[in-house]
Amino acid sequence: MNDEKHTLQQVIQELKAHQLREGEILMHLTQLLEDPDLPDHIKRVFKLAQEAFHEDAARFLIHPHWKFNSEAPLIIAQNEEGAREMEALLGNIIHGVSV
Repeated sequence: MNDEKHTLQQVIQELKAHQLREGEILMHLTQLLEDPDLPDHIKRVFKLAQEAFHEDAARFLIHPHWKFNSEAPLIIAQNEEGAREMEALLGNIIHGVSV
């Protein structure tokens, strides 16, 4: 793994292209979450993912999910509309509502 800092868009592109191993994606995502310029909707989604999945939150965000046509939740959440979908799903998981 290299220590180069990635942008959210780069992580998403590499996630889509399967150019990074899971550990590398998780490392870059963790670095991004420390970035004060990261969009608020991504921070909200990650916070809810942490509440729902604890230490597995980042892993949940990078793996394809059937609910989103086999796209990774991070890819869906890259815009405000997708983030709202993710917030709804994660809220249901947190509150024990069937998804």
